[in-house]
Parts: sequence; C-alpha cells; structure tokens
Amino acid sequence: MSTRDGFDDLVAARLRDTAPQEAPAHLMDSLINRVSSTPQRRRGALGWLNSPVARLAVAAAVLAAAVVAGIQFGGLFDRPIGAEESSPSPSASIQPSPSASIQPSSPEASASAATTPQPSAEASATPGAGDPSELLLRLETICDVSPPQSIPRISLMADGTVVWHSNASELPIQTRQLTADGLAEMTDDLFTGGLFDESATYEPVQRPGTPEPPGHGACFHTYTADDGAVVVGSTSWFGEPEESTYYEPAPERKALDELASALLDPESLVADAAWAGPASTYEGTEYQLLLHAVRDSDVPSTGSPDASEVPWPFDSPLDEFGEPGFDETYRCGNISRDEAMAIVDALIKPDAEHPVLTAPYYFSLQWAEGNGSVEVNLVPLMPDGYPGCAGPL
Repeated sequence: MSTRDGFDDLVAARLRDTAPQEAPAHLMDSLINRVSSTPQRRRGALGWLNSPVARLAVAAAVLAAAVVAGIQFGGLFDRPIGAEESSPSPSASIQPSPSASIQPSSPEASASAATTPQPSAEASATPGAGDPSELLLRLETICDVSPPQSIPRISLMADGTVVWHSNASELPIQTRQLTADGLAEMTDDLFTGGLFDESATYEPVQRPGTPEPPGHGACFHTYTADDGAVVVGSTSWFGEPEESTYYEPAPERKALDELASALLDPESLVADAAWAGPASTYEGTEYQLLLHAVRDSDVPSTGSPDASEVPWPFDSPLDEFGEPGFDETYRCGNISRDEAMAIVDALIKPDAEHPVLTAPYYFSLQWAEGNGSVEVNLVPLMPDGYPGCAGPL
C-alpha cells in the first residue's frame, strides 16, 4: 500500500511551480504518483528515492526529459514495474577499450548520432574554440548508499574544459583542458552510440512471471546533453545473474551505467596528448549559497558558531536572502568567490591563510537573532552556471 508523506506534497508543489508550460497535466499527475509509489513497490531496490533531494532531482529530470523529447511518458509511469515493454529497445554497448567508445546500434542510430552538434575535428593542439559556458554533457549520479552530491560527476564544455568530481566528497574538484583534437576524440566516443540522440528514461522492467527481485541499493544516472536540450535518466545496472533472471534486457541501462563508471576517470578516456595541460583543482568564479534558516525553534546549543560571526555578503535577514530554494524555508543565491572565501575562512580557519574552495562546504550554525539555527551550503558553480536556484538542489 502506498502512502504520501509531507515531502510528496512538497514535490508536487515544486514540480507544478517549476514545470515548463508545455508539460501536460496528466504527465504531471502521473509523475507525482510515480515518485510517491515507487519505493513501496520496489522493496528498497530504489530506496534512494526516499531522500528528499534525490526524489525531487529525479522527478525533475524525468519531467524535463519528457517535455524536451516532446513525447508522453504516461504509459511508462502508469505501467506496473513488472509490465512488459511494448517494443524492444535498441541495443547499445560500450567497448572494453580505454576510450570507452559507444558503438552504434544500427545504421539508423549512426545517422541520427551524426546530427548531434559536434565540435570541429580540425587538427589542432590548442584548446577548443567553442563557448566555454555551453554544456556538451553533464552526468549526475544519486545513490541510496551515499549522500546526494551537489557537484556533477562530470561537466564537459564546448571549449574542451572538463570538470569532474569523484564519489569521494573529501577529494577536490578537478579540471583539465582538452585540445581541439582531444575534444573531437572524446565527443566522438561519447556521442557515436546514439544514447544521447533524444531524451529518455530507462528503468528496470521485471520479467513477467518472475519472483520479486531482491531488495538492495541502487543509483540513478542523469545525463544532460546538447546544452540542456537532451536529458537521459537511467537506473544503474544490477549485474548478472540478477538482470537476466528478473529483468527484461536493458542494453541502454548497462551502457549508461558502464559509461558512468568510466567517467569517474575522464583522463583515461583519451591519450595524454589529447590534453592541453595538466589537471588542476577547480575553483568557481561564483558560488551558490543555500541557507536553511529556522526561526523560533527549540534548538539545543551544540557549541557551533553563531551566525553573527559570519561576514555575510548581504544585509537582509538570513531567511530573506536571495530567492526561495528547495522550498520556502530555504533561501538561495549566488555570491562571488571572494565572498564565499570569507565565509569559509571565518568558519574553518579564522587565523590561517584562506582555504582553497575546491569542494562543496556545509556548516550548521546557531542563530541567536532568530532564536533558531541555520544550515549553510556553499557549492562552486560549474562553467555553465549549474546548479541554478530554480533547478533541483
């Protein structure tokens, strides 16, 4: 039996407020019901959806995919998990080579992939000449076995800039610049297979007549391509023999999961000559400041600093900063690198040299003025300005 909790209502309100105007009403209703019911129906195999951040992020990603593609996913959302697909999915696989090339599934898929905007392959050892703020591919992964990451696993920009962050949150964000030839090689590897020709969502589909699959953790990958025009979501591949025992064939899910693993180390996808220089830590020019300020709450003293000790780069009360974020109790806005540095410096190393802002920061503070508490999240913005306050946080 499925029940709706308070966060389900928040998801519904948030999606209705931020959905594109062309999103059909029945799609919104189906998506909201799907997010609410899935954890109970999958016995924890998709238990990560119980995380508020994860559930809203995935719901928004699926909605974006449906609207961008111009198709209706009502049948997908309304179909029971064990229902059979109406048509087989095209095959796609990643070759076990260092470049992780995705092979085309058919001549038609190859022709379709050729229409995807590609950087010029003109021979050059200089960085790409594309727009540094134009996104070619972004990967975000949410798993129920680890906290949601506020930094994408990788962002590939049209000028050849690559920014990536592993699952280990204590490691700094890395960046490295591809040459024009290196950018052409990497995009060819990533886009040739046709996985990102159009928006889609790939979920496990149980084989009819099989017993209930075992419950376990799962991840959900969200790929955003072509500067946001294409969104592809996929639940992780569960491996053999589980997949062939319980689920319909899913070559796309397998290929997307293998690609997600390969993108943890983007430097291994191309030869060293494809890079214009060595890797370095990434520091954004702007940072997202997300505040969760709670007034008049009976919060016991934890010995943490008070919010009054922070050099906030604004004069308004904490709960009026910027614009609404995750919900009305969150406030969100962008601040400069120097302003972010001052906040971190005051809370971590007030007597030392400025720390390097190469990872997301989180602080929990007392808030005497509001007789409550405030949670502080600082996230470096990617070259394309992601994440924005209007999107999933």
